Amino acid sequence: MVVERLGPEQDAVITQMLAESQILRDNGGVGVSIIFILVPEANIGHITPFKWAEPLSGVNYNKDWEADLKEMVRRGMTF
Repeated sequence: MVVERLGPEQDAVITQMLAESQILRDNGGVGVSIIFILVPEANIGHITPFKWAEPLSGVNYNKDWEADLKEMVRRGMTF
C-alpha cells in the first residue's frame, strides 16, 4: 500500500495495522510486521504489512538484532 501524501492518511493506516496486530497477538499469533520505506524527497511512504496469525515457536529472540543488522550491513552482507 502506498500513502502518497504523508500525514493523517498515513497515521490512519498505521493505526489500523496496529489494531489488527493486537487482535492477532491476542489470539496467540505473532501479529503484523511492517516494512516502512520513506522517500522524503518525493513525499511518499510505502508500507508493506506482513500478517502472522500463527504462534512463533522454536526461535530465540535476539535483543541485539539492531546492532547485529548494522554490523552485517557494515560488512556488506546482503541477502
